Amino acid sequence: VFSTIKASLQASPGCITPGGPRILPDPFHPLMPNSPMPNSPMPRPSDQILSHLSHAASIRHLHANQFLFHQADLQSSLFIVQSGLIELAMIVPGRGPVPILSVGPGELIAWSAILTQQSMTCSAKAIEDSELLEIPADAIDALASQNPLLAKDFFHWIALALSQRLTATRLQLLDLFQHPNA
Repeated sequence: VFSTIKASLQASPGCITPGGPRILPDPFHPLMPNSPMPNSPMPRPSDQILSHLSHAASIRHLHANQFLFHQADLQSSLFIVQSGLIELAMIVPGRGPVPILSVGPGELIAWSAILTQQSMTCSAKAIEDSELLEIPADAIDALASQNPLLAKDFFHWIALALSQRLTATRLQLLDLFQHPNA
C-alpha cells in the first residue's frame, strides 16, 4: 500500500487517485524520505505518518495578508505549510502586533491545537499567497489510539519541530531586540 501511495505522490502530488486513497499533497516532494527541506530545519515526516493522516487532511489556501487565525482564537487543527510564508505575531501592550517568527514550507503552525484546547498565543497571517495542509486534531487523536507506535513517531517529529521553533524564535527575537524600532 505504501509503495502505491509513494508512487502516486511522486507521479502527481496532491492528487486523488481514482478508486484509491486520498493522497496528501507532500510539501517535501520530490525529496527523498527523511531529507530536510531546502532552507528549512524541519526533517521530513515519515511516509507512514503522512499516509495515515491523509484521509482527514485538507488544503487551506491563503492570500497575502489573509489571517489563518488571530491571537486568542480557539484552533482545532494542525497546519503544515506547503508553500508561501506565514508570519506569526503577538500583540504587545503599547506596541500592537509584533512579528516573532516567519515560517515556510515544511514547518508547523498551531501545534498547540493537538496538545490542548487553549487559545492561540499569537496570530498567523500569510505574508504571500500560501497553501497549508490542515490536519484536524481529531485525526491525530485517532492515530494515537489506533497505532501507538506510529503516534510515538509523530509526536517525536512534533517535539523536534518545537525544539527547532524555539531556537528560531530566540534568534529572531535577538534580532528584534537589536533593532527595537523595526
